[in-house]
Amino acid sequence: MANVANLFSGKHLKLKEVTVLQTDEVWINSDFTTLGEVEGEILTIGNYHLKCVKSGVRVLKC
Repeated sequence: MANVANLFSGKHLKLKEVTVLQTDEVWINSDFTTLGEVEGEILTIGNYHLKCVKSGVRVLKC
């Protein structure tokens, strides 16, 4: 979570190779290894439908 703070305000946003889009839902169709991860899990070859579920995950810290 430490890098999340810089996700939308970091220096990388000024690079021409970077495009930032925000959405609640995305589809990824891939027949090759995709460089990415979701909640710490690396994406493998396949098709994905990712949807943001508001208040869907609660993390408790003791």
